[in-house]
Amino acid sequence: LHRRYRSIQAVPTSTVGAIQEGLREVKGRILPVAPIKAPLSGRPCVYYQFRVDAQLAGGKWRTVHSGREGVPFLLDDGSGRILICPEGAALEIDEEKLLSADGFERLPAEAKAEILNRMGLSSSDEREARKRCDFSALFGVHVF
Repeated sequence: LHRRYRSIQAVPTSTVGAIQEGLREVKGRILPVAPIKAPLSGRPCVYYQFRVDAQLAGGKWRTVHSGREGVPFLLDDGSGRILICPEGAALEIDEEKLLSADGFERLPAEAKAEILNRMGLSSSDEREARKRCDFSALFGVHVF
């Protein structure tokens, strides 16, 4: 893993207008083609990844809900546009583009229901879920 990271870091940044075949780094503004909806925020995006951990009976922590999805998007760096397919790509996202959920109460109703279901709780147990959920590893990439 460390070797792969170093090899990726060594790849020079190319402009879209001068890109050649092979492993390349490009930077620019993302232009969505067909955005998807991030399941925990409900916001449109081109890529999301999340994990919700919960403390279950007996005090053990377990991941109760997780997911990741990305769709192709255009990247414009001023010299041209290129289609990026995030499947299998190493994505480096600007920290300002990350969205963290600070708690259970900020989630859309469908996300709350899914998490409660996976925890084996009913909708009346929302207070208990708020105490037992950890969203520290939750993030979604919203790029527009």
